[in-house]
Amino acid sequence: MNVQFEYSLGEAVKIKALEGMIGYIDSLELDNNGKMYRVIYWFNGERKSAWSYGHELESMKNREAKK
Repeated sequence: MNVQFEYSLGEAVKIKALEGMIGYIDSLELDNNGKMYRVIYWFNGERKSAWSYGHELESMKNREAKK
């Protein structure tokens, strides 16, 4: 079984629930609930991580291409 993920390892993404904070994909997972992405980000000087679904994230690829 070959699974296509919307985001790649190391890709910069906006975390919608954190008011657009920028994070980076560091893990991909497929489970009974679907595709999930672990995103790492820094907040108040601490490294954080959160598992998110694709619809909770926004790609930064289009933003980088416009620059």
